[in-house]
Amino acid sequence: MISEINSRRITSLRFILMALVICIHNTLTAEGMEYLGVSFDEPFYSYWIKQVWSLGIAQAAVPLFFFFSAYLMRKKEDPYKVILKKKSVSLALPYFLWSFLYIMLFVVCQNLPFTKQYFLNPDNMVLPLSIKWWFGALFGIAREHPLVYQFWFLRDLMLLILLYPVIRFLVSRAFYVSILLSAAFYFSGIPNTIPGSVSVCFFVLGIASAEKDFDFFNFADKCKWPILILAFLGFNILTGLKLELLPVFFQLMVFCACLILLRLSKFFVAYERLWNLLKIFAPITFFMYALHEPIMMGLLKKTYIKIVTMQGFACLAEYVLVCFVGIFASTAIAILFRRLFPRLFAVLSGGRK
Repeated sequence: MISEINSRRITSLRFILMALVICIHNTLTAEGMEYLGVSFDEPFYSYWIKQVWSLGIAQAAVPLFFFFSAYLMRKKEDPYKVILKKKSVSLALPYFLWSFLYIMLFVVCQNLPFTKQYFLNPDNMVLPLSIKWWFGALFGIAREHPLVYQFWFLRDLMLLILLYPVIRFLVSRAFYVSILLSAAFYFSGIPNTIPGSVSVCFFVLGIASAEKDFDFFNFADKCKWPILILAFLGFNILTGLKLELLPVFFQLMVFCACLILLRLSKFFVAYERLWNLLKIFAPITFFMYALHEPIMMGLLKKTYIKIVTMQGFACLAEYVLVCFVGIFASTAIAILFRRLFPRLFAVLSGGRK
């Protein structure tokens, strides 16, 4: 069983991690805006603020989601058939519903004169349709990611859930070997695998922690703040300098970021008002996750760069403003949609109310 305090700490992090995911998806670069024909002259201070936040602390969000998913699944000890039934509703159904919804929106928006200019990314062109295109759009096969690109997380999670009995068996029979192999895969930095290295590693670590009743919150609480912060900043700077050992530095930075967020959760639940607020927002995080990309955040970013020249302080202003508006708007829309259409919200959120 999971202790009440640890259950609270996991719940307290759900909205925080979702907000960090939105920040990750607002890191504009010169290379990323080439297809728009927009110049991008970012000063060093803007680059390093993004490096510490979106490309630093926020990088712990997705690994922790994988970790918590595996940990909670193992702790509940539901039969495999029950797990598949639950996940078909909480993951598979909303995955396909949102994917088809976005595909239809892209078809419309890429063919309307007044919206076409906002949907010029060659990676997201919908027509002409083909079987190969559908597999790529839905699952990210033969392309870098699915059309709803943040859904690579759900795709990997569903695949790992299908493999759950095998992974659980390997962890129970070869505990340390399983951890070492998954960690080696993670630190290898091998790109574009399905499932990804981060998915496999933190999913295995979640099962392993549940298997041995490892209190990861207690472990994080024992880490000294000065050591954690210095280690994180050190690996973050090395990552930002883009050295040859980038994968290793990046993965170590992510582990430090995970420990920082796990430790911060102690303060999130210690203050009753903050805890109550985070508890209210926790059920809307899936809807926010599906809503914020690829259209809403994309429109916010492209609207800003059409109005403002992306040079100097304007680059940092875009980062802060679009992150704030993206988090606020996705939160507000999710809350409003849940109040107006509670049943549809539940379906699109995988049964979450």
